[in-house]
Amino acid sequence: MRILQTAAIAFAGLAIAASASAFAQLPEPIGKHDDKAFGYVDLKTGIFHKMTPDVTASPELTPVTPATVTGTIDVTFDVTVESAFPSGTVIYCEAEVVATSIFDGSTTTAPYGAGYNEIGVGHVASGGTGKSVICTVTIPYSWGVAPATLKPSNTFTVTHTVTAVNPSVTSTTTTLTNTGLLRESSSSQIQGGVIPATGTVTKLSAYVTI
Repeated sequence: MRILQTAAIAFAGLAIAASASAFAQLPEPIGKHDDKAFGYVDLKTGIFHKMTPDVTASPELTPVTPATVTGTIDVTFDVTVESAFPSGTVIYCEAEVVATSIFDGSTTTAPYGAGYNEIGVGHVASGGTGKSVICTVTIPYSWGVAPATLKPSNTFTVTHTVTAVNPSVTSTTTTLTNTGLLRESSSSQIQGGVIPATGTVTKLSAYVTI
């Protein structure tokens, strides 16, 4: 029995010595409990190998910083009146601009998307049957779009509507109802294209017969 106890004590001493030896081989000391080290222990040697997280494998995408573009879209309506409207009939011309900025994103930059809608209205007296009248609409804008360096899709389209309204309806845009509507003409698109550089005045023309 004593031999076994002596042997057990000797074995325990060897185990403690082995543990101390293994701890001495650690390439970096283990810090406090609030310090975190990622890695693994080699079960053959007892050595802890620290691993650095691979931060380049999944980089955080940089958000797009939009560039502000400003400008004006002027639409001149050349309206030929062929219908026999009552005296004092008012011709309303409306232009609507729809602009979009789309960037699909890349390995380093996050996607970006923005949309804008602008409407302008003008009016003029009909002038009577067989007359041609000019109605103008001016639409100033300020849009945030993806920078040109990213090669985004920055586009705009313009549509228009021309309406003849009964003179019994007060000539304000808020009172345009079907009650006073005499005739209407609209288009799906006057012009579309790339959003121009900031400060540009875009001049468009629409030719309408009502």
